[in-house]
Amino acid sequence: GCVAYEARRPARRGVFRRFRWSAASKALLTIPGWLTISGERPSVQPLLRITRIETTAVRTPLREPLKWTGGIRTSASGLLVQIHTDEGIIGLGEAPGPTLPTIQTIIDREFSQFLIGQDPLRIEWLTQRLEEYARNWAAIANYAMAGVEIALWDLKGKALGVPVAELLGGRTREAA
Repeated sequence: GCVAYEARRPARRGVFRRFRWSAASKALLTIPGWLTISGERPSVQPLLRITRIETTAVRTPLREPLKWTGGIRTSASGLLVQIHTDEGIIGLGEAPGPTLPTIQTIIDREFSQFLIGQDPLRIEWLTQRLEEYARNWAAIANYAMAGVEIALWDLKGKALGVPVAELLGGRTREAA
């Protein structure tokens, strides 16, 4: 179906007429005196589907040992998160955290059941589902959600052909 837009400014600035719903109206959205969107509701069929999630624990040696009151650290660890789609696009993220085996288990066994088969472009909806599911153990789950969300943003940028920075609002200053 075709969607038509009609926009008008209100007669006086800041003054809007009261909104009334009409069952006979074919408009999807009407703000009287301002905007009317008519036509059929567009299809929301996903273009992509998540097919699998992989996690890989990595450890990178530091150039110089990190000294702190608790000891000396010679390497940094992280968890790489890869989200694969049916179109072959792979989003890559990193989940940092204090207990990588636990974070890896959360992603592999808990979060994957909510993510596989879903549209990876619906980042906000997916992360809200994960937050609701992990509400009682959010302290450790937040690390896992960070890695998943980074991978979803990377995947969306690749799917749309734009840098993630543009998806998040674009540059705010010129390069020096």
